[in-house]
Amino acid sequence: MGNTDTLIFFFINRDLQNQFFDVAMPFITSRAYLLLIPLVVWFFLKDWKKAGIVLVVSLASLALADWCAYMVKQIFERPRPCDTLEGVRLLVGCSHSYSMPSGHAANVFAFVTPFFVLFRSSMRVALAIVAFLVGFSRLYVGVHYPSDVAAGAFLGVILAVSAVGLFKWSSERTKEKPHTTILFILSLIHISEP
Repeated sequence: MGNTDTLIFFFINRDLQNQFFDVAMPFITSRAYLLLIPLVVWFFLKDWKKAGIVLVVSLASLALADWCAYMVKQIFERPRPCDTLEGVRLLVGCSHSYSMPSGHAANVFAFVTPFFVLFRSSMRVALAIVAFLVGFSRLYVGVHYPSDVAAGAFLGVILAVSAVGLFKWSSERTKEKPHTTILFILSLIHISEP
């Protein structure tokens, strides 16, 4: 896997090099939220009440993904390609944090997945494209291996789907047993606090 990972990394980082990507990918990697904000606004214009709830689930997923990605990095302790490989085209700063998984990928996939799952709209494709571009940008700018991005995306999606599942379960259960459901959710929040 290591050799394939490196080959794919260099294919994206060096072989796909062009002037447009040299400008676009650093922008996407550091300011993807500017691409997401108009999409989220569109969902609010379509159904503000539902979008508000989904945004809360998305932000909770994002926070959880950010924390989990950090914890997993401490387990794998994988150096970044910009720290270990010769000839990397580095277009942004090489962070001192570990590489596996990509926190950017985990965060963006965790954020967009609840919108993707809970809204039935063709605009969901735009969210998926932005998430893919963020992952791709991390390779292009030289700070992650493909497996880092794949692991981050997987982690973000799994956590977001779990958050959506918890939201749906608690919404249904609250209708029947509101007090115990609220106590259960509050105890989960208390347990997850550091």
